[in-house]
Amino acid sequence: MSKAVWLIAAAVIAQTALATPIANQPTAALIKPQYCESISIARREAPPLPSTRIGIMADRHEALTEALLGWQRTGIPLIAFDGQRFLPAGCSDDIGIYYSVPMLSKSLRISLSDAIDLFFADIVLVSAVLGAIGLFMVCRTPIGKILAITVVLLVSLFALKIGDVYTIQSSAVLGFVPWVLFFATKANHWSIVLFVFLSAAALGTADLIRSHAGTAVLIFMALVFAFQLQAKGYFKFLLATAAVLGLLIPLGYSRKLLVQRDTYLRDHGYTSVVGLGQHGFWHVVYLGLGYVNNDVVPGYRDEFAAAKVREMAPNVLYASPEYDDYLKHEVIHIVLQHPSLVLENIAAKMGVILCLIIFCANLGLLATFYYPKRWPTEVGFWSAIAFESMIGFVAIPAKAYLLGLIAFTVLYGLISVDEALEQGVLNRVLGSDSEAPIPTNGLTSRPSIDVSNALVK
Repeated sequence: MSKAVWLIAAAVIAQTALATPIANQPTAALIKPQYCESISIARREAPPLPSTRIGIMADRHEALTEALLGWQRTGIPLIAFDGQRFLPAGCSDDIGIYYSVPMLSKSLRISLSDAIDLFFADIVLVSAVLGAIGLFMVCRTPIGKILAITVVLLVSLFALKIGDVYTIQSSAVLGFVPWVLFFATKANHWSIVLFVFLSAAALGTADLIRSHAGTAVLIFMALVFAFQLQAKGYFKFLLATAAVLGLLIPLGYSRKLLVQRDTYLRDHGYTSVVGLGQHGFWHVVYLGLGYVNNDVVPGYRDEFAAAKVREMAPNVLYASPEYDDYLKHEVIHIVLQHPSLVLENIAAKMGVILCLIIFCANLGLLATFYYPKRWPTEVGFWSAIAFESMIGFVAIPAKAYLLGLIAFTVLYGLISVDEALEQGVLNRVLGSDSEAPIPTNGLTSRPSIDVSNALVK
């Protein structure tokens, strides 16, 4: 196994060298487009913005400033004012932060910079507290409990260091995954229903702040509750209904806000920008093909995608559906004409992601091999890990994009080690002849005490 790890590491080092940005890239002539305007119009120079304690992209900070100004001028959320015109707040970005942060600034009467810091810090803090309590209840050994607190602290601090909306990815995992494991084996009927409803609402809200930040947790929860929870079919159907209703709350409210926004913009003559919003999928896929050095996609910069579209349609709106459609056709063209380039990018990204998984799960992988958990828990974890990994394949395997993967993999390693400790791995390593104790938390494949009989009566 150690030889395999070294081989993977060597492959990743080689691929990383290939993925280093080209030194003499002709970037001077590139235009950084203005959101919701023609890609041929260069972005205006933004005035200096107050600094924040938690990192945030300059473009996003500027967009939040415009969102707050637009809300103050119109009284309607999600409308931005750039000094010359009104436009959708956070054009081409996820809308959640452009509602939450300005609302926080207005409600508490604090500066926008302070509202940004408070928003991200609160999310990380709340998720850390929830995760620590949940893991403390799920882990059955003293060493496991100590490791749980350490894991939560390290992942939370790492998320704060990265900052921005990426913190939502790890926060969703830390805050809810431990409680899914807890409720899957120990809770009564109605507490599970309430948990699923509230979790779905919170995770749906997370998706509005950062695309698919909560999706992997929903996948994990669905698999664990569907196949591990000892309950009758009608009760599992009730849980599914609760999840759908929970998801409909943030979805329905966001749709209401968007209709209100688009109506205002349409009534005031800004019809060209109505309906714009969220990340362009093919914009990300196209730039992701520039992870490995090549002459087709020079690198992972928004300006490169805009330059490609400008060659075909110089007047299309930046980040519009038409803009993304041009990039979709370009990606298809690259796949057909340069398949080796696609495979090189996939191989390079796969190497980095595999090494990240091995590093974060570490001893948990070995513990799982000798002390496997119940199959729904294994399938739930690896399905969520696979989903989180897709972000790195579609875009690039940057640590900011993979915070959710890091959190899921670290938790997987922690739960696996705790299971091994509970089954007496230390006794066997130290050469004790005493039989390992039978696990009682229902996470392993060995016989366990049924603490959920009430669910099947």
